[in-house]
Amino acid sequence: CHFKLHKDDFDEREEELGCYCTVKFDQNKQANELLLLADSADDQQTWVTHLSKKISKKCTSNQGTLGAPIQPDHVNQTSAANQVIIVQKQTRHIFRDHTRISNISGICETASGELVITGRRNWSVELLNSSYAVVDNLQLPQQPKSMCSTDGNTVAIVVGYNQVFFIKTTNAQLVKDRTLELQHNCLGIAHRQGTIYITSGTALYQYTVDGEMAGYIYMHRGLRATSCAVSPDGDRIYLVDVEGHQLITLSRNGTVISILSDSKLVRRYTDFPGLHVTDLGQVLVCGGHRSDTIFQVDKDGKQILAKVVTEKETGKIVSVCYSVRTNKLIVGTLYYTSLIEYTI
Repeated sequence: CHFKLHKDDFDEREEELGCYCTVKFDQNKQANELLLLADSADDQQTWVTHLSKKISKKCTSNQGTLGAPIQPDHVNQTSAANQVIIVQKQTRHIFRDHTRISNISGICETASGELVITGRRNWSVELLNSSYAVVDNLQLPQQPKSMCSTDGNTVAIVVGYNQVFFIKTTNAQLVKDRTLELQHNCLGIAHRQGTIYITSGTALYQYTVDGEMAGYIYMHRGLRATSCAVSPDGDRIYLVDVEGHQLITLSRNGTVISILSDSKLVRRYTDFPGLHVTDLGQVLVCGGHRSDTIFQVDKDGKQILAKVVTEKETGKIVSVCYSVRTNKLIVGTLYYTSLIEYTI
C-alpha cells in the first residue's frame, strides 16, 4: 500500500486529504499483502473499487498535500516484472515418435495454445498440441538459430546465415509463409508491436514485419550479441553478449540502461543462451548449453533476482518460454528429446 493516510488519521477533511487505508501502515508490505487482511473477498473488492476511484480523482493532479502525481500503471508494471517466479511441480514430456528432436533452441506458444519448437540438431520445426504430442513438422534447409512470435499464429525463425522464415500454424499444420534474406548476419530475433529486432553479433537492427530495415539502434565493435528479447510495452530491449558474459538492457531508442556482467548468468563458450520475457515483463536468462540454471533478472537488468530453475537432472538448458494459457514454464534442453514443464 502506498498510502500513508489511514483510518486512524482520517477526519472530516476527506476531500482535502484524499483516500485512506484501513490497516496499520507498514512500508515493507505491498498492496496485495495488505488486502489479504480484509475480512472477506467482498471487503477486498470494496477497497479495490474505493481506492481506484480515489486515485483517479485525487492522485493524478499535480496539486495537493500528497505531493507528486502517482502513476499506478507504471508502478504496477514494474512490480509485476520484478515479481519472482517460484516453480513447483516438474513434468517431463518425451517425444517418443520423434527421437531426433533435441537441442530445442526455440519455444513459442500460439494463440490457440499449441507450441512451436525448433530443433537445432535435426534442423526442424515441430508443432505440438496441448498434450505435447507432435502433430506436424517442417524440415529446414539449414540450422535454426532463434525464433519469436510475430502474431498469434505466426513465428519468425532465423535460419542459416541471413535468412528469416515466417511460418504460420493453420488447422494443426505448419505452413511456410515467406522468407526474408537480409544483408547481414542474423543470430537472435524478437518482435514487439510491429517491429522485428535482429542481432548480427555486433549490432541490433530494427525491421518492419515486411522486411524493411529501419536501421540499427545499437552497435559495438566488441559485442557478440546472439540472443535478444523485448518487454511487453516495448520500452526495454535485452541483449545477451556471450563474449563479455553480459546482459545488456537498452531503452526503446537504443540507450544503454544497464550492463549486468556475470559469468554464471552467461557461461563461457555458449553460443545462444535462452532469453525470454513473460507477458508480465519478467526477464528469464538461460546460461546456455553449459548451464542447468534459469536466472530471473529485474526489469532494468541491473541485478539477478533469483535462480528460478537450478536442477541438474534437467540437463543443459537452452530455451525457456512462459505459457500464458497454462501459467507454466516450458523448458528446452540440449540433449534430451523432451520438454520440461514447471508449474508456477
